[in-house]
Amino acid sequence: CIRDRYESEITPELMMELGKAFGTHIKSGSEIVVGRDTRFSSQLLELAFCSGVLLTGVDVIDLGVSPIGMLSLGISRLKTRGGALIGASHNPLEFNGIKFFSEGGLYSTKLNEKIKRIFKSRKFRIERKKVGKFEVRDIKKKYIEFVASKVKIERKLRVGIDCMNGSTSVIASDLFKEIGIETFLLHTKTRLLSTPEPLPEKVRSLRVLIRKRKLDLGFAF
Repeated sequence: CIRDRYESEITPELMMELGKAFGTHIKSGSEIVVGRDTRFSSQLLELAFCSGVLLTGVDVIDLGVSPIGMLSLGISRLKTRGGALIGASHNPLEFNGIKFFSEGGLYSTKLNEKIKRIFKSRKFRIERKKVGKFEVRDIKKKYIEFVASKVKIERKLRVGIDCMNGSTSVIASDLFKEIGIETFLLHTKTRLLSTPEPLPEKVRSLRVLIRKRKLDLGFAF
């Protein structure tokens, strides 16, 4: 993956070039899946990356805000030639970046290195007459059904969930409801306000919620 500070190192121009590199790696006329986290810079960087991909004649399916598992499932279920996630995991808020996935939704360091080599060579395939198509698609229901099919609850649970305004915010409520767990949610806005790392000092509100509601347990994403 590629991660660094937004604006000084990770710019829309850089993302467009990375899009061209990734699209050049993919066969023209193929599809890829793209998603993003909830950082303030992610949507702009995602659109810049997609623009670069489209210039190479590769189609883009945009999942919007997407937990990494949902992106991986999207690549697999939609049978695309790969995908990319714009985001920076638990890194500081001012950081951003990108992670590449191969067919089947697998993360591959070899693929990352290949994209870097194409990027450095600047030998991009640019389609002058047939740019790719851009489509927005919602697969949250499919992802929730997939995860729920893997889980069997043996007794009723009451659970606190702190989404930390991260990507989990878009699925947490519906997912746990589908599984059959009573949930109490915190921080579900899809806009990061601080570094999304569940350190002890950042889960105080979740600990208070668990004690106050007498919950069985809690999760911080």
